[in-house]
Amino acid sequence: MLAFTRVLLYLVVTLYNVLVVTLGNYLLVRKWRFASSLYRWQTSVILSAALVLYLMYGFYLSGITPVPALKDLDINPFIYSLWGLATGIAIFKYRLFDLAPIARETLIEMLSDGVVVVDAHARIVDANPEAQRMFGWEKTPVGQSVEIPMNNWINQALLKTSMDQQQLKLNP
Repeated sequence: MLAFTRVLLYLVVTLYNVLVVTLGNYLLVRKWRFASSLYRWQTSVILSAALVLYLMYGFYLSGITPVPALKDLDINPFIYSLWGLATGIAIFKYRLFDLAPIARETLIEMLSDGVVVVDAHARIVDANPEAQRMFGWEKTPVGQSVEIPMNNWINQALLKTSMDQQQLKLNP
């Protein structure tokens, strides 16, 4: 009952599924390449699940069976479910398509002023390209304390009190 014959419709549906997933993954890879490190984790979750999807689908088409006892079973629907679950986690838990990442990409990245995002422990979380240019960073030193890469720009006495005010002004 679990065996079936592959006909033309199977190939059409299969090609459509692979084409749609591949197009979506292409767009995600573009997003991943140009996104800040803050948003890369979200996209990596989906792309990792998609890699498993392609791998298992390749096994299935080539006749290689990862589980010999299930050699006649098409496990691709289960793998698509895994991919859908990973996508759901990225969308809902990590808020992949929230307005904030879109707004950040369009507003903060294009600002002519340098913007450095710092967490409550004075560690750098993100920076726009203008800030990277101002401080001479090739890439944002995510996770480092602001005291190290921005030492000449920050009044150390004001650093501690400014963290309570949520805004820190730099020395010109």
